[in-house]
Amino acid sequence: MIQNFLFQWHITNQCNLRCSHCYQTDYAQDLKLETLLSVLQQLNQFRKYWNAKGHINLTGGEPLVSRNLFPVLDAITETGMTFALLTNGTLIHKETAKKLAEYQKLKYIQVSVDGSREIHDSIRGKGNFDKAVSGIRMLKKYHIPVSVSFTVSRTNQHCLHEVCEICRKQKVDYFWTDRMIPFGHADRKNCLSAEELQKFVSELAGEARQNHGLFRKTFVKTGRALQFLSGCSQGIYHCEAGDSFFTIDEHCNLLPCRRMPIKIGSLLKENLLDLYLNSEILQDLRKHSIPAECLACEHAAACRGGLKCLCYAVFQDYHQKDPNCFYKK
Repeated sequence: MIQNFLFQWHITNQCNLRCSHCYQTDYAQDLKLETLLSVLQQLNQFRKYWNAKGHINLTGGEPLVSRNLFPVLDAITETGMTFALLTNGTLIHKETAKKLAEYQKLKYIQVSVDGSREIHDSIRGKGNFDKAVSGIRMLKKYHIPVSVSFTVSRTNQHCLHEVCEICRKQKVDYFWTDRMIPFGHADRKNCLSAEELQKFVSELAGEARQNHGLFRKTFVKTGRALQFLSGCSQGIYHCEAGDSFFTIDEHCNLLPCRRMPIKIGSLLKENLLDLYLNSEILQDLRKHSIPAECLACEHAAACRGGLKCLCYAVFQDYHQKDPNCFYKK
């Protein structure tokens, strides 16, 4: 029995930035509050049906652009579910941070940092590195837990240590990283190869070894797909998309994952529980099948083939083996 459902909810696709690796292709949608509250009611009823907890990661676009953000946070609080905010960090000023700090159900705020000032600004626009770091400082001032997300590609793979040091300096609570997925504006040529990923996770392990230092300020996570191969594992990741994890996009479509954009149905026209029970794709994802190429691997049952969204982007088939897997028995 599932104990907790995680929903990634895109409450708007409006955004103040135009990042080069963004998965979005348009930026005009901002839903009415009554529509958002109707979706929230479905999420709450769904997790209650299973007698499970519920957690919502609110994102966009940029969620802080949405005029409906705080009314939605108020409504989530009434349900008893917890939530987090995924943001580019550039719009976090004193009044915003102070207001966010009042929410007891807010677990953390995730800010994207994609490299040094030069690299980050080349991806997200000039001046946005300093704005993001300023946003992190403001969140820490109001004692809000902060997680930094680092989307790794060939452009910024050499920046891992520098970003971890930025996190430590700013006393960020958690750092985590995952691979860029080639869809939307993301260029497939900028994705890591298996050899590059192997080198990267080795460097990630080196950063994670500092987690146990006496004066540790930032916990470096190594729990994403294939990162257990670094030798500094915090558990073997397996994809939960379509099982205990879902995305509701900015058009209220249900997806297994934002990075695996298969439309299951519309929550404006269909019921979440019905989609969960009857969708052939979700039923298939819940089988937790293992790619044939992986069956002889001793990690197969836990890993289940690696990153399904990358397989879907590269092969249009999430049943394939992770193309970046470098493991040899």
